Amino acid sequence: MSRSRTRIHLDPGEVTQLVRGALGSSARVASAQLLDGGTFNACWKVVLEGGQSLVLKVAPPPELPLLHYEQDLLRTEVDFYARAAQAGVPVPAVVGADFSRRAIGSDYFLMTCIAGLPLTRARRRLSREALRGVRAELGRCAA
Repeated sequence: MSRSRTRIHLDPGEVTQLVRGALGSSARVASAQLLDGGTFNACWKVVLEGGQSLVLKVAPPPELPLLHYEQDLLRTEVDFYARAAQAGVPVPAVVGADFSRRAIGSDYFLMTCIAGLPLTRARRRLSREALRGVRAELGRCAA
C-alpha cells in the first residue's frame, strides 16, 4: 500500500496504546493489521485476546492542511454512527473514542468489526438480481 499524506503511520505498540486508551489498561491486543482500501483515515483491524474484532480509525494530524469539509471528519463519522444506530440502521457500534488528541495528537475511535466485503468487491460475486436487492436495502437504510 502506498503512503498517504493523511494516513498516520503507527507501530504495533502505538496501536496497543490507543486501544488501551479507549478501552482501559486491561485491554489486550492479540493482533493488529493495517487495513487497505480507505482514502483518508488510517484503519487497523484489531483482535483482542478473547477474540473480539474491532476497527481502529485514526484521523490525519490536525495541523495538516485539509479542505473545510475534511476537518474533524472522524468526529462527524462517530456522530453519524450514533444517529444511524438510533434510527435502526445496521452500523458498527463505537466502543471507544478519544478526541483529546493527547495520546497521539489526532482523534481516533474504535468500533466493532462487521465481517464482510466492500460492495465494490462483493458486487463481482453477485448476480444482477442480488446486486439490485443489496442496492435496494442500502437505499432503505439511507432513507
